[in-house]
Amino acid sequence: MAIVDLFFEAVERNDVEGVRALLKKRRYLLSILKNDGSNCNAFHIAAKRGHVEMMNLLLVSLPDEKHHFSQGRLPHNRPDLSYHTPLSYAARYGHAVIVGQLRHAGAVYKVFNQNSPLGLAAQYGHVDIVRQLLVALEPGNFFLSMMGEVKLDPRLSQMLAREVVEDKTGALWLAMYDDNADVVSVLLEAGCEASVGILLAKLFIAEERRVIPEKRLSIIHQLLTANAENVNREIPEPELLRQCTLIRDSHRRPAPGGTLLHAIASLGHDALVRILLEHGADPTRRNTAGETPRDVAMRCQHISVVQIFDEARRSVRPLQDLCFFRARAAVAAGEIPTEEAAAKLTPSLARGVCSRLTH
Repeated sequence: MAIVDLFFEAVERNDVEGVRALLKKRRYLLSILKNDGSNCNAFHIAAKRGHVEMMNLLLVSLPDEKHHFSQGRLPHNRPDLSYHTPLSYAARYGHAVIVGQLRHAGAVYKVFNQNSPLGLAAQYGHVDIVRQLLVALEPGNFFLSMMGEVKLDPRLSQMLAREVVEDKTGALWLAMYDDNADVVSVLLEAGCEASVGILLAKLFIAEERRVIPEKRLSIIHQLLTANAENVNREIPEPELLRQCTLIRDSHRRPAPGGTLLHAIASLGHDALVRILLEHGADPTRRNTAGETPRDVAMRCQHISVVQIFDEARRSVRPLQDLCFFRARAAVAAGEIPTEEAAAKLTPSLARGVCSRLTH
């Protein structure tokens, strides 16, 4: 059997001593690609299979004169044919120790063809790895790992910073889509922002099931709580059109200029309408067609949703609807204290409203 085949077989078996013996006089094997068309090397195999001791041996066997290679062409930074680096494989399969080994060895954080290490860890629910990578993506750590001691041009710094923000947003979307509530919580704590589009997408995804699973419900509440300022924001038309492809009847699609509540009212999902109202969605807002969310529900013949809006209207005096819902939205967004918001209502309503605003 050829030396190369023996080497890869030993790596897959996690035969540390066998690999050590082969590398003693044949260090070039570290850069050899497996002869199966995958373009993977020993680092990819060890990262994918979770061989911690093997990865340690491979990393310490790297030549000291790293300047002979460009940083991205070092064996532990190379992408394979599917555009996975060893770091992205370790993140994908939940091997936190190997992620730490690669980070310590200066593995470059790269995003190839959407195979972001952070995105893969978020998608598959590996919370500990998400935490590690968020630390690695902090500006100082990220730039150091990307460029070593090289001083960055300010424009390049800004470009890399934008890429990091986009990567975090993508990770939030993947975690949200796969109902990884713990990962969503970690990303939101780290300052990842959910746009109106992400909120809308999550609500439309939830609409696929009339009974919302507990994890998905938890994520919806997290997103709405962390992004209260987006609840009553107008939905950009491209995002609305992209999500409204789920609504087959064209006459039931909401007109532009509406909010999340308009979009969900058009779907007729009672539970989601109630959730949005709980989070301060304003049922008095009108879209470009002059419709309130209740009007949209009526046009789409969702009688149960119409009844929910009627119940919400009866819960406060009609003349105070606008003031109440705007006050509640302001509290949800943290713009004004609860007591101040309650004080903006009439004295007869203030007593019962203060407690409701905090829920």
